[in-house]
Amino acid sequence: MPQTSSMMVPFPATIVPLYVMISKMRLVDTRLGLIVVGLSSASGIFMMRQFIMGIPDELLDAARTGGASELRIFRQIVAPLCKPAVATQALFSFTSHWGAYIWPLIVVNSDELRTLPLAIPYFSGQYYSFQNLINDASLMAVLPVLILFLFTQRYFVQGITITGM
Repeated sequence: MPQTSSMMVPFPATIVPLYVMISKMRLVDTRLGLIVVGLSSASGIFMMRQFIMGIPDELLDAARTGGASELRIFRQIVAPLCKPAVATQALFSFTSHWGAYIWPLIVVNSDELRTLPLAIPYFSGQYYSFQNLINDASLMAVLPVLILFLFTQRYFVQGITITGM
């Protein structure tokens, strides 16, 4: 049940503990400090659990009867069957963290590591606004998500259908 209860905690409530952990690991102002936060989520664990629980026990029992070890069952049966769920979770995680503004603003200090959402406000000031540059940057921010969705659409639909998320 800890995963379900952690899904109810909003991200802003976890920013300070996450920052403390990232700073103790000396990952502030690094690419890894931006990435580590998006590697795991309670909803992702829940979705993978639901997907794996949907794998028929008869399939796993047949492999055990055939003499397969648990590692071999996982590697040759469970992992290939989980491709749609993994692709769906990767798409969810990427889309939610690609456009993040608050976490990169807190963790990144140097200009060369700033993400695109952090750069967009630089195109406008108090008395001017380069609307064409803002529009171009916004389009560039959306394109990777769109391209990733086009390549993973088949797995995404399968993962959503099977897990019921």
